[in-house]
Amino acid sequence: ATGRVPRCTSEPNPAVDSTADVWAYVMAYIHPPPIPELNPPVGSGVTGLETFLGVPIPPVHDGSLSAGVVSLEVHIEVDGVIVDWGDSTIDTYPASADALSGFPDGIARHVYETKDPVGYPVLVAYDWTARWRVAGGSWQFLSIPNTSTGVDYQVAEIVSVLGN
Repeated sequence: ATGRVPRCTSEPNPAVDSTADVWAYVMAYIHPPPIPELNPPVGSGVTGLETFLGVPIPPVHDGSLSAGVVSLEVHIEVDGVIVDWGDSTIDTYPASADALSGFPDGIARHVYETKDPVGYPVLVAYDWTARWRVAGGSWQFLSIPNTSTGVDYQVAEIVSVLGN
């Protein structure tokens, strides 16, 4: 009276955690911290003169991976560069090689008003963006920690003196 039910001959598929697979992929992607170049160089900063910052921008990374029977697309890029100049000034710049080209054409520049022979703690950070999707689906974002580099930037003061 119950009829015939065919016997199961396949193994069950384990549940696929796409987020964990993407997270592992993104963290394995090498995204080094910024390597800032200051002009005037470290040890030569002067009050009242502009200090320029240059930093290379890592290229955009697009990749794909397979999570079980699902194909995933991943996009990783630096969205911006955050600079803490060490004197309570924090600026954010676009992730552009032109904008962060340093002296003389870059837009990342700062004027120190007071000297600090020990050094202002300048912190430069890449603000990363990572997103993923099942092929053809909508994008989902991952919260990726910034990578940063700190530099102690000494600033001297030039004082003119009249002599006889």
